[in-house]
Amino acid sequence: MQVMICNTGDIVIIKHPDSNTQLVKRVAGKAGDTVEIRDSILYINGEVQRESYAYPEPFNDMNPVLVEDSSILVMGITVTIPATAVR
Repeated sequence: MQVMICNTGDIVIIKHPDSNTQLVKRVAGKAGDTVEIRDSILYINGEVQRESYAYPEPFNDMNPVLVEDSSILVMGITVTIPATAVR
């Protein structure tokens, strides 16, 4: 698996853990960040995220999550790409 340095807001393609499908997601948090959703508002480290991509549709509330070392938290953009389409 290839790992690249990502920043919050970047779009990434990841392999679905249970299939050969690729998923397009947006990075919501990097290692050490705390991410939560309250009243459909995305917070990263306690700060409201005002980027238009953060609100494509209402979100369910999500308790604060601390992103672990060497990890990212992805969300949104539910697009699947067949593995054969990715080169």
